[in-house]
Amino acid sequence: MTKHNAKFGLNESKAIISINLADQEVECALIDIFSIDDIKYAALIGFETNELYIFELKEDDLDKDNILLEFIEDEDQMNLVYDQFEDYWSDEMIDEVMDSYYDELEDEE
Repeated sequence: MTKHNAKFGLNESKAIISINLADQEVECALIDIFSIDDIKYAALIGFETNELYIFELKEDDLDKDNILLEFIEDEDQMNLVYDQFEDYWSDEMIDEVMDSYYDELEDEE
């Protein structure tokens, strides 16, 4: 079994990110930015769908304040990334993060 260099908790704050999937915009909570073997990923949970989405995270060369989320095309890479994420993040940990997003959204209303 190959050992991979995984680092979690690289995000510095919370963020709400809108993604477009199949002509539908989905608002998501940023759960984590993490890296595996020096490749960065962003894990998002849809507020309405409650689905986990993981994208490869890249910086925009033209706008350093902007990030690019790219689908993970390679199935083996995708399986590795999801497995590593699920090994680190328990359902309870994710629920706690989501609860804090919901609490903050309620406070803003």
